This record gives sequence, C-alpha cells and structure tokens, in this order.
Amino acid sequence: MVQKNMDEDNIENPRINLVKCPHCPGNYRPRGLNNHIRAAHPQHQNQCSQNQALIDEPNDEEVPDFIQNVFINGFGAPLVNKIGNIGSIWDVRWMRAMKLKGKQYSLPQGAIGRRFVSTLAEIIQAVANGVYSSERIFFHCSTILQRETSVTSGSDIRKLISNRIDLWMQERYDELLHKAERCDKKFKKFHGVMDEGFLLD
Repeated sequence: MVQKNMDEDNIENPRINLVKCPHCPGNYRPRGLNNHIRAAHPQHQNQCSQNQALIDEPNDEEVPDFIQNVFINGFGAPLVNKIGNIGSIWDVRWMRAMKLKGKQYSLPQGAIGRRFVSTLAEIIQAVANGVYSSERIFFHCSTILQRETSVTSGSDIRKLISNRIDLWMQERYDELLHKAERCDKKFKKFHGVMDEGFLLD
C-alpha cells in the first residue's frame, strides 16, 4: 500500500527528479529514498548515509552532453561546473568594482569610443581563449566609464576616458580602481547634498 501511494505521488509530480532504489525496481524522491530503505529493506539501512551522501554531493565532473554542446556553441568552451579561483587578485578587484553605484558615462563616439571598444574586444577574446578570467570584462567597463562629478563637457570626458584607457594598457589596474572608487564616493556625497536640498525646498 505504501509502495502504491509513493508511485501515485511520483506520477502526479513528473518534474521531480527520482532516484532508483538500489534494492528494488522502485523510484523515489531523493530525500525519501532513505525512508524507503529503512521501511522496505531494513537489512540495508546501514547504507542510508552513503546513499544520502551521493544525493547531497553529486559528481561535479559529470555534465550532460547536451548541456556541454550548448555551452560550446554559445561560449566556445565546455562547462567546467566548478567554482573559480576565489580569493584571486582579480576576484578581489571585481568585488570592489561591484560596489560602485553604476554612475557611468555614455560611451563617446569617435576615436575614444573605438579605442574603448577595441580594448574591450581584446579582453573578451582573451577570456574566450581561457587567458583571462571574466572578471576583467566588468572591471574594465565599470572603472573606465565611472563618472566624475567635476567632468561634464564632452571634450573633458573624452580626455578622462583616454587617460583611464592608458592606465589599463599600462596594467595599472589598482590605480584605476582607486580613482573609480574615489569618484564614486564624491558622486554619492554630491547627490546626497542635492537630495537634502531638494527635501528642504
């Protein structure tokens, strides 16, 4: 009777990933397999903890072929299915750049715009080739295009962005990050004063 109810429940919920019992033909929910083994196969209940470990910690190496094909077609590389190098210098830089509020210049047209796109394209190609980590893409865009409250004219904006691209090309990444953080703090402080003035009016 218990077996019948479980089977009916599984049929009503076909989207649930079922696990085959190693001791009978039944299929069960991952969390319910141990309960089934204890009830129907008590002689094997000492294997419950091992079964649960297999459920809780699936093999990260095994990625279905159809998923790999999608990733290869879309990104030119297979899915690694592993956490990246947490704590690397670029991971730290990326985390700091993520805290910027996103107040950025629109990309200028002309030579400066083309230069920015060219450097960005080189980074993306290097990421696709496995040379760089993807954190560089976001870092490049967020730091180089970060707004500065005192720079508003078109010519000054182009000069500022050009200088920042120079820092990037010289691999002075931390200096570029410090400048972006300083601009972001000034921008937040400036708009905080403006908001207070608006409320007082």
